[in-house]
Amino acid sequence: MACSSGKTRVMYELSRKARGKVLVLVPSHVLLRQFAQVFHSFCCVGTGYNDKIHWDADGFIAMYNSAHLLANITFSELYVDEAHHALPQGCPNALQTYLFSATHRAQPDFRFSMTASIEDGVVCDYDVIIPIVTEGGAHHCLASMIQKRAGHFRRVLAFCNTVSQAKRFQQMVQELGLAAWHINGNTPASTRHQVISEFSGALTKPAHVLVTVQVLGEGVNIPNADTCLFIEPRGSYISVVQAVGRVLRHHVSKPLAHVILPAVSMDYMMSRTSMRRTPSSRRGTKSSTQFGEDLSHLKQVNFESRRENMTTGELERFLTILSQADVRLQDAIRAGGHGRVRFIYARLDASISCSPEHLIGSVQDYLSAWSHDHDNWEARLQDLKVFLAQRRYIPRQSSNDELEKTLGHWIKNQGTLVRQGKLSQWQLKSWSESHPLMSQVLLQWIQPGTKWQHRCQELAIFLKSHRRIPSTHSADPDECSLSSWLSRQTRSCKRLSSKQLQDLQGTHRLVAQYLQRKFDGPRTTWTKKCQELAAFVVEHDRIPKCAKQATLEYGLACWLQQQLRDHARLASDQINELRNCSTLVAQRIHTRQNPTSNWQQRLQEFSRFVSCHGRLPSRTAVDVSEKSLASWISNVGRDMATLGDEQIASLRSCPLLGETIERWLNDRLTCDQGYKQHCARLRVYIQRYDQLPKHNTDCKIERNLATWLARQLRAADNLGSGQLEALESVDPRVAARIRQRTATIQVWQVTCHELRQFVGQHGRCPRSKAGDGEELAWGQWLVQQSRRFRSFKEDELQILRATHPVIAERVDKWQDPLQPWRKRCKELKLFITNFGRLPRASSADAKERSVLSWLSGQCQSFRAGILQLEQLAELRAVHELIAIKVDVWCAQARADA
Repeated sequence: MACSSGKTRVMYELSRKARGKVLVLVPSHVLLRQFAQVFHSFCCVGTGYNDKIHWDADGFIAMYNSAHLLANITFSELYVDEAHHALPQGCPNALQTYLFSATHRAQPDFRFSMTASIEDGVVCDYDVIIPIVTEGGAHHCLASMIQKRAGHFRRVLAFCNTVSQAKRFQQMVQELGLAAWHINGNTPASTRHQVISEFSGALTKPAHVLVTVQVLGEGVNIPNADTCLFIEPRGSYISVVQAVGRVLRHHVSKPLAHVILPAVSMDYMMSRTSMRRTPSSRRGTKSSTQFGEDLSHLKQVNFESRRENMTTGELERFLTILSQADVRLQDAIRAGGHGRVRFIYARLDASISCSPEHLIGSVQDYLSAWSHDHDNWEARLQDLKVFLAQRRYIPRQSSNDELEKTLGHWIKNQGTLVRQGKLSQWQLKSWSESHPLMSQVLLQWIQPGTKWQHRCQELAIFLKSHRRIPSTHSADPDECSLSSWLSRQTRSCKRLSSKQLQDLQGTHRLVAQYLQRKFDGPRTTWTKKCQELAAFVVEHDRIPKCAKQATLEYGLACWLQQQLRDHARLASDQINELRNCSTLVAQRIHTRQNPTSNWQQRLQEFSRFVSCHGRLPSRTAVDVSEKSLASWISNVGRDMATLGDEQIASLRSCPLLGETIERWLNDRLTCDQGYKQHCARLRVYIQRYDQLPKHNTDCKIERNLATWLARQLRAADNLGSGQLEALESVDPRVAARIRQRTATIQVWQVTCHELRQFVGQHGRCPRSKAGDGEELAWGQWLVQQSRRFRSFKEDELQILRATHPVIAERVDKWQDPLQPWRKRCKELKLFITNFGRLPRASSADAKERSVLSWLSGQCQSFRAGILQLEQLAELRAVHELIAIKVDVWCAQARADA
């Protein structure tokens, strides 16, 4: 309910109908005494009354800080006056609670606004006055204005922010022959009563002025006070509305109340009349552009200083506050004032100045336009609230949705305005309360380092509990978010300030090592890994194994496996560097590059042994090479199902192996006792641990089972029906793996057809890290194919290539990782050939700018050590202009070194 609209009367009427004890809570002694005059039978509780509490009273009126004394009483109804304050601790319970305030923070159940109360005649109507004063002499001008219009402003409540300013203004008013008093929060209660009585009594001077600090804001009853004067700006919606409410009570001597806003100088007025509209933004909509245009005319100040000294844009801010409380004022501003908003020319040198009527008219036009723009800002904020309620994420500028894209641009513009201090306190409050996400964004704008520190703390906590870098592949969304943030920081680590870099490195030693690798560059880190691998092989005389996790050996083994798996993507000098680590590593590389060459070489050694000795090698022999050949031929028989037709033919051509080969081939089609025992052990493991066995474990039994199962899956197409049935009966998960391995070419065609539909619909390849379930599944499927594409059959590869041109490009990239890079080189060469120059950033052609952006990216890759030597040579060969550019890059790199 609006100030002075009868909250006390409503509480009184409610208390008469209450069935039980009633409690009224008030925030001050002044209100306590006022309510006591209405609630005659109620007992007062507060300082000065607590020693004579009548516990059997029908009701109680208590101050907030004394409510705990009544905590043992259960009330039927509780009425809280000025409920925009928080309820006190120890507040008694009640069956029903009524919260009364003119400035509720939450959405009320019932609203009786200032507009409605004025229109219904409950409170007095008012006008708004804007005094124009001399720069640097506002207080003198205001005092003089009151003295000259003493018949108009009779009893003035003047609100200051500091005691020193209040006393100074009181002295100025008294020097002009007016009656003036001053009270503040430290003034004794008896003195306050005497001052208010003298102020509201018969006029002893042309005008009475009561200057106050931190009092007379809530509930004070001075009906004949007719003028509310804000000598200094106020930064709170509640304090402004409560102060205005002090002069809205009806009185026979007051046909119209007056609200005098903080004075503005002539320079301020001139700045408003000289404003011109700027061209609208190409990226925003009309409403957001108008808002940005309006705020761009405000004086730029630091946000923190704006909070402490609200001097810039006070005219607009006060009008915004009053417009929120009284919509009639908002309509009057749009219409250009028309009596409700008046200017008073109160300059001390008014006699030598020209008439300000034209200037005031221009400012009224400005305020009318400002009001419309302010409405547009509110409408856009409402659109943002609806968007956040429905989608629960911040709008993105890169979205294809036009509304989301527009809101994303608008949010970006608001961030710029906040950092420049151009949004009012009311706008900042509205923005903060719109949604928790926007409150976080606002905090980041105001204090950019807060979010950084918070993220560093989250990272430190994660590393302390998990002892590893967060992963983007985690099922925990918080870990994925933290991993993405860390990746963004490391990508731009060279642009971080020394303080930020120190904070990030201080979170954990793993992060410090992670950042060091980024500073060193990918190639430097890769070379260090090679050196670590060479040192390990020299020390242990073997290749590192994946047996134990969280060890140096485990990390080296995983890294070596990744290099062997992706050996086709490595540059020739990297392959040579890897070979030079050790002959053992060189053999692994040779085996990976030529999968069957090592097998053929062992077969030749086996054939020579049989020819020389006329017998098969024995596993019990003393000779190590003979034992090795015996173990090899035994493993060949074990893995018979994985061999190709050419390998089987080569085995048949060996002497003394004919009958053995036929026996192995027959065993492959039957399910013998040994195969059943392997299946039984696998079944027992899965039933006990409810998972398939893994390779990277410390348990030898589990590793052996995982290896055996992997061999069966690789040979699934060549297994006999009995073996397949025995393996599928182990567990449904094993059966699913087998079906996946034995998929026919028809199933492959169906899968590729479904992939074609997705690519055709979206115009791109699916992403393996997408939020959508379908796209995520397709993205992960493509990743799996990229890892096994070298084992594709020819017809499978052709079908996959024919799926879609986009998929064909992806397959080409698998076979030749530099293929997209070479394609860009061709585009660059074609451009230079056609135009005879390098691409320009100022070009209107998007394709030309794209080529230039790619070329700039190559420069960054070269400086980071990512660009390989063969790529640098190919780039030089594109054109002589590019060769000159590459020479410049090299010269700069040598200079930096």
